[in-house]
Amino acid sequence: MASDYFLSVGVSEFQKGEVVALDRRRDVLPFKIVGTDGAGIANLDSLIELTPSEHAPR
Repeated sequence: MASDYFLSVGVSEFQKGEVVALDRRRDVLPFKIVGTDGAGIANLDSLIELTPSEHAPR
């Protein structure tokens, strides 16, 4: 459906069999869907690389 949306992201890990949220960022990236025909999913064929930030907690 054509509208404005926001991307939210999070990182979690398993600790002793439980999912523990490490960080969450809501509404990180606004984007707009402009087409109204059809439905589907996206395969972004992405690669995610993480590098430590000098501002990251230690």
